[in-house]
Amino acid sequence: MSVQVFTLLRRVALGALLAFAPAIAFAQEEDVRIALEVLEAQAKAAAIQVAEPPAAESAAEEEKPADKPEAAEGEEAAAPAPATPPADPDVVTLTLADGSKISGKLTVQEIKVTTSFGVLTVPVSKLVSFAPGLDSRSDFAAHVQSLIDRMGDPQYSNREQAEKALLAMGPGIKAEIQQHLEDKNAEKVKNLKSLLEKLGELADEDESHTARPITRKDLVVTSQFTAAGQISPSEFEVISKFGKLTVKIADIQTLQRPTQRETELFKTVKVDGNQHIVQKGVLNTKIQIERGDKVTIKADGSIVMSPWGNEYTSNPDGDGNQYGWYTPNDIPGGALLGKIGNNDKPFKIGSSSTFTAKKAGTLYLAIGMNPGQASSSFPGTYNVKIRVEKQ
Repeated sequence: MSVQVFTLLRRVALGALLAFAPAIAFAQEEDVRIALEVLEAQAKAAAIQVAEPPAAESAAEEEKPADKPEAAEGEEAAAPAPATPPADPDVVTLTLADGSKISGKLTVQEIKVTTSFGVLTVPVSKLVSFAPGLDSRSDFAAHVQSLIDRMGDPQYSNREQAEKALLAMGPGIKAEIQQHLEDKNAEKVKNLKSLLEKLGELADEDESHTARPITRKDLVVTSQFTAAGQISPSEFEVISKFGKLTVKIADIQTLQRPTQRETELFKTVKVDGNQHIVQKGVLNTKIQIERGDKVTIKADGSIVMSPWGNEYTSNPDGDGNQYGWYTPNDIPGGALLGKIGNNDKPFKIGSSSTFTAKKAGTLYLAIGMNPGQASSSFPGTYNVKIRVEKQ
């Protein structure tokens, strides 16, 4: 049965690749070979899952989320909870220029994308998203150009307003700003370079700002490739709960197809006393936190506080001021720390912590230590269980 399923899925995978042949016609032979290997590997994995379902008694013995087994030494284990039911595959959501959204079904079955390599025909059913570029949104392009020009305005208030508006667009606008760094207005160039630095800091401080770049060309994303070019038709009819609506591509920010979304995530990691002292390095949990997510973390285990002797240990709570302070009179040495995003200030987690995320970014863990002892060795590990309830 597994061989039959694998053969069938392999044909489906190859057929999907060939259906988009114009998109890869210009690729090197090696790229095509790699793509085929990836598709075959995915098909084979799917076949194995179909052919070898878990035994009934194994399912009956499954542990509760709070008791998820730990990963092997130095490894992380992730176990997503059951996701929400799949969204209607025919429904898309259009975000318009004014921020309003329309959900419904497009009346067209395919779109065309004129690229540097030819015209691609993309079935709507294969779309993940598309975003019209500045060339397709003339009013928005003119607005962006006006703001960039005002960065060289002699009046400070005009420059300040323009900077605030460009910052609100997020780091995605950086590519367009960089096109103006050769301007003859030296003051404008100086202000634009300063703005680029602020946009970079914005991305570092809050990883939710990793938005798509605002480009000149339209960007089309499918499950198999991304293409840049010009989308046609220039307007779409959407069958929504309000009836049939006509929307011009110039008025669209993005089209998104709703996808199945995890509502909870469980993961177990090990924080090493030698590798993950906060002054030396942190553990990347590879968990992406979003604003509003509820995060619950529980930890146990111990590390040897070797500067004080091999008989002295600490748990994730630290031990008052016995081993000095990571931050004076606030976070003791040996305490488990967390931070969200690269530039976040570490905060205490201890043996148990529950919080609602106020920013987005990757969750990092580490062990706080008095700076005077941070270079020492601290054998041992903290075993950390993480639960994220997505909002």
